[in-house]
Amino acid sequence: MFNTMMKLALGIALPVMLFAGTASAEVRAHTLKFAAANNKGHPQVTGMEKFAEIVKAKSGGKIDVKLFPGGVLGGDVQTVSALQGGVVEMLVLNAGILSSNVKAFGAVDLPFLFNSGEEADKVMDGAFGKSLSESCRRPVSSVSPIGNSASATSPIIAALSPSSKTSRA
Repeated sequence: MFNTMMKLALGIALPVMLFAGTASAEVRAHTLKFAAANNKGHPQVTGMEKFAEIVKAKSGGKIDVKLFPGGVLGGDVQTVSALQGGVVEMLVLNAGILSSNVKAFGAVDLPFLFNSGEEADKVMDGAFGKSLSESCRRPVSSVSPIGNSASATSPIIAALSPSSKTSRA
C-alpha cells in the first residue's frame, strides 16, 4: 500500500518537478490548493507536506502548495466538487469516492480486502492496480499543465472531470 501511495505521490510530483527543473525561468508564481479530509499527522497529510516542500524547492519558490488538511474545505464530496469547479487544484481522498466515476474503484473500498500491506501492494502494483489507473487515464483538454495536479492526464483529474461523467468500468 505504501508503494502505491508513493507511486501516486511521485506520479503527481514528478511532472511538476520535471517542469520546474527544466524550465524554471518560464514558471510563473502560482499557488496550488491541496485539500484532504484527514487531519495533520495522518500519513496522507504527511505526504502532502513533503510534496509541498519538494515543489517549492524545485520551482525556486515560484510554486506554492497551500495545504488544507482536516476537512477545512469540506468532506470528500465537497472537495471533489471543488476540484471539478477549479476551486482547488489537488486533493487526497478515499478511493471509494471515485467509484461513482469509475466503478472498479469500489472494489478497493471493501473492508478487510487484503490480509496484509504486502498483499495490498502486490495487488495494487500488479495488473488490477494498473487496470484501475488505465481506466481513469484520458486527456482532459480543460486542464492546464500546472492548474490541476500538473497533468492533463492525471487519473484523478480525468476521472473527476465534469466532461467525464460517464462511468468506465
